[in-house]
Amino acid sequence: MGSVVVRGVAAAGIIAVLGGGFYPTLLAQEAKSITDQEACKTMKSGAHAADKSKAPKDVAEAEQWLRNDFAQAGESEIQFNLDTGNFSYKTKNDQMFSFNLVTLAQTTLSRDAATGAWRVTFTSYDGASSWFQTRDRDHSVRFQAALQFLAAQAAQNVDATHAAALESFKLQAAAWRTLTVKPTMPDDAYSHKVLAEAAYQDKNLLKAHLEYTLALEKFPAWPEGQFNDALIAGELKAYRNAVLHMKEYLLLVPDAPDAQAAKDKIIIWQDKIAQP
Repeated sequence: MGSVVVRGVAAAGIIAVLGGGFYPTLLAQEAKSITDQEACKTMKSGAHAADKSKAPKDVAEAEQWLRNDFAQAGESEIQFNLDTGNFSYKTKNDQMFSFNLVTLAQTTLSRDAATGAWRVTFTSYDGASSWFQTRDRDHSVRFQAALQFLAAQAAQNVDATHAAALESFKLQAAAWRTLTVKPTMPDDAYSHKVLAEAAYQDKNLLKAHLEYTLALEKFPAWPEGQFNDALIAGELKAYRNAVLHMKEYLLLVPDAPDAQAAKDKIIIWQDKIAQP
């Protein structure tokens, strides 16, 4: 955690923060790690008799394939939210499993030498991985295809949401730049700022990011917060959020001394999104 430096936080040897503020729920989901053991499912073959390896024709079919797979494995409360990318269910042991499809970096299909089962391993940007397995190769291929289909759709939805948010923020940022006297941060936003800085000092990056994001929802024209939120999101490998927040920072202070460094960060994060 020594590679990031947060602004305005008196802490030695930790990070320095950039800023931004949108989608706290998505960030929490993007940063959420995965439980390895709870995602291992062994299914009996023959559950899908026809066109097992065929890609789903649409979102509804992809969701239905995965719902069937997990339901047959004894899981319940299977939920997909493709606006945020969150996919979750309750295990047979009443534990909640959650994975954000937008963070999907890769899927691999392999065969377990000991059991002969075919395993689909899905890995997020932060390296956390989980898996699904069945004795039928075509069934596993179909699971993999459905997962990839939903991940692509979720990423498209989130990108569209971010693009719309950024377009809307351009007007707000332009108006803010013309003000001779900048507005004072309101008390409710200030409370989140204090909590963000305290969490950062405690090296709790997820909480720090969430608190910065909540502060920015109430007071978005805050360059330092935008910058800090972006850097923390990047450190958490929530690259889409990092890009959004850094772009918001540059809209507020396009001539900042570190503007080029901020643009360089965006290039790096965008490359990680395109080439996980």
